[in-house]
Amino acid sequence: CGGNVTVFFQYFDPQAEADTALLRGILELLNGNQNSWLVYRMDDGCVSAMGTYDEAHGLRFTDCITPDELRPMLRADAVTKKGEPRYYVEPLTRAGYAYIFGGGHVGAALVPVLASVDFRVVVYDNRPGFATPEHYPQAERVILGDYLDIGAHLTLTENDYVCIMTPGHQADREVLLQAMRSPATYIGCIGSRHKIASTNAYLMENGIPETELARIHAPIGLDILGQTPAEIAVSIAAEMILHRAKRSGTAKKPREEG
Repeated sequence: CGGNVTVFFQYFDPQAEADTALLRGILELLNGNQNSWLVYRMDDGCVSAMGTYDEAHGLRFTDCITPDELRPMLRADAVTKKGEPRYYVEPLTRAGYAYIFGGGHVGAALVPVLASVDFRVVVYDNRPGFATPEHYPQAERVILGDYLDIGAHLTLTENDYVCIMTPGHQADREVLLQAMRSPATYIGCIGSRHKIASTNAYLMENGIPETELARIHAPIGLDILGQTPAEIAVSIAAEMILHRAKRSGTAKKPREEG
């Protein structure tokens, strides 16, 4: 709050092949599913070079900085390396999806909240009347599928977030069992503490080691005493934001009062 702000403008020449190639590369990354960054070099207050960096291709469209210099700057929301020349590195896309299993009241409230904080949301439901894009306009994808076989429609990766809130306890268990057999970075399940205890017993009966149960966020969400679907959605989103920040190394200490 307050202070001075410096705004930089970058002109792209539609007739310049280098500029159009860069923009095509940015669009390609925006339509993909990987971590990527925009990289700028500034000389005398002007952008003198611009490119992209992603894990598959490395640094593209510029050689203004070496990979060894760049990598330490990738573990932050936005980093400026001061001095001359000056570098600015900004996240472009994040790999992974937030899968919501169950598009009921809480699931429907959760979609726009997650989308507004840069999670790419996929809704999965087994009810034809619910699994339609019209119900969740902010979702990137809506899947109609069987809860017993989510692998027929998707593959959970180490970058994915799983939110389980199906209409039934047994369906929750089945989805949770499949999620626990995946490397998903975040797995959360809605429900009471009694339900969670019985679900944990079910998971262990089906081969999940007790030591692995700590991966589950249950009851899902931060404890903000929320009651309504909207309040519960906020608590879930807050927990996922915190998990993402800790995972990426961008989490900061709480601000001090005073």
